[in-house]
Amino acid sequence: RANILLIIMESFSGKIIEPLGGEEGITPGFNRLAEEGLLFTNFFANGDRSDKGLVSIFSGFPAQPITSIINYPSRSQKLPFLLDAFDNDGYYTAFYYGGDLDFSNFRSYFTRKSVDQVVDIKSFPRSVAVQKWGVPDNYVYDMILNDLDEVKQAFFLSFFTLSSHEPFDIPGDPAFGFSERDEQSRSAFYFADKCLEVFIEQARQKPWWENTLVIVLSDHGSRSPGNTPNHSREKFAIPMLWIGGALLAEPEIIPVYSSQTDLPATLLNQFGYDYNDFRYSKNIFDPQRCNFAFYSFHNGFGFFTDSVELIYDNSAEKFIHESGNSAGSRHAHGKALLQVLTNDF
Repeated sequence: RANILLIIMESFSGKIIEPLGGEEGITPGFNRLAEEGLLFTNFFANGDRSDKGLVSIFSGFPAQPITSIINYPSRSQKLPFLLDAFDNDGYYTAFYYGGDLDFSNFRSYFTRKSVDQVVDIKSFPRSVAVQKWGVPDNYVYDMILNDLDEVKQAFFLSFFTLSSHEPFDIPGDPAFGFSERDEQSRSAFYFADKCLEVFIEQARQKPWWENTLVIVLSDHGSRSPGNTPNHSREKFAIPMLWIGGALLAEPEIIPVYSSQTDLPATLLNQFGYDYNDFRYSKNIFDPQRCNFAFYSFHNGFGFFTDSVELIYDNSAEKFIHESGNSAGSRHAHGKALLQVLTNDF
């Protein structure tokens, strides 16, 4: 009956997270939090857009190379949904976003009987919607803290941030400057990280903190800072961190190769719920699991294990990157997953 706070950070990639081998100084808050929880160091986004990432996280459904199932509500509504089991067990459930939920069919996807409340830009005064995409993260965090003071039951609350979305137009003074794209992106990631850190420190003072699991991950990676190739491992490697008073494990590095689609099975198993409907989702903590990460870009896929790296270009009909022991023996695995996924779609 622990509470869950699921925080989805816009565009956070491993290359800005120092404990994941990224640049120093961009996310000092996350870096400190990583020392007190479970840090997943080989965790990947399944797609390169928010609409694909959210479906992977909440439905365990991998991203498709040239389309997105969220654009087909008649299909996306048939997918399993992470919050269903918790709602059936009496949890209060909510989804918060400081932007417009009508973007990319978010509203149709989250309008379900298992989501008690949906909050977006319309829930805030116009005066605070100062970024291109909507309300800066700090205002939404404040609303979450205030709203949770009124919740008297176990809760599963998720928040999709936006301050680190292009064009990186954060309020206040940019920590890394704002004269060119890399400076802008570093400043925006730093701002989003600071908002997260302040929120966690305030949440620690709440009576519900000791019975709450906080999961921090991102919707997808980013080409910035730098100009990372869109198909590369660096673009899709993202952080996932579990912290909070309800976490029974000691701080640990989890190096298992996994991705966003594995969150539903892993989390549902921890809470004792069935996850058989999530056919693409693997329980990361299961010692019998098949360890791999799969992602789609436009137009191709990546398939990674602890010994093999494969990237396939569908247009060129060839692998454009492969490395590792017996990489050729894994060619069919990545192709088979994409074929099954496409047929399923």
